[in-house]
Amino acid sequence: MMPNLNMSADMMKNQSKMFQSMTDEQLQAHIDRCKGFNPMFAQMTPQQLRMMSGQMDGMSDDQLEGAKRMAQQQYAQNAPGAQANYNTNATAASSSSAPKAGSDVPADSKADYDQVKKVKEEAAQEYKSKNFEAASAKYYEILGVLREKEPLKQSKSGQELEMQARLNISLCKLQVKEWDVVVEQCERVLENSSKPNWNTGLWKAHYRMAQALYQKTDEAKDNQQIELIWKNAEKALAQCGVLMPGKVDPKLKDFHSEIKAKHEAYKKSK
Repeated sequence: MMPNLNMSADMMKNQSKMFQSMTDEQLQAHIDRCKGFNPMFAQMTPQQLRMMSGQMDGMSDDQLEGAKRMAQQQYAQNAPGAQANYNTNATAASSSSAPKAGSDVPADSKADYDQVKKVKEEAAQEYKSKNFEAASAKYYEILGVLREKEPLKQSKSGQELEMQARLNISLCKLQVKEWDVVVEQCERVLENSSKPNWNTGLWKAHYRMAQALYQKTDEAKDNQQIELIWKNAEKALAQCGVLMPGKVDPKLKDFHSEIKAKHEAYKKSK
């Protein structure tokens, strides 16, 4: 469910429950009404709206507020005059007045933060050059610095750097088919799902975990893992839809469709 731009977390949860009880026809009617003034609904289907609504049931208030802020940014970018449709204070909070990256880092940790940012840039270049092991080593180096520098690790910027490093390690290891490492790093990200600073990366963790588990299952010819793969693919699509309404990664949608077909075939064969 695309977060309503004016609702509180409790109101969003209540609306989520209402949407889950509605028929496809009722949901389509709601989508059609919203299309006229909210472009985020342009490509949405009743099934996606119901799935996203279900996903919100498991989100904390902080995660819901974070999703709402991201939706406000998307709405401001895509809808002319959108500022008139929601609280102007919320608009200001998501615009140029947002804190500068790294501004929350303690003064005595600035040098460590700058070091980590430099290593991150080097890792990105290695990945672009398809040097996946070298890139992965750089991201592990970031985790090493954060492990030793507790004040930096506990800052919001430090937590974001840790999340990004773990997600990027999982991406590198997908390329070299080290499935167990992908699963391990994604699990570490998902363990922090209650922290607001980590919620933007959860869909990637679910997606990459599903990809790794799927590859392992295919190699082992063991379809009993399909339930877990399907669960992660569902969560990935739902959370991506919440954070990027109307702009869901097309590769994720294709993967979700493939797993859905496999899951349905597996249920029929049981």
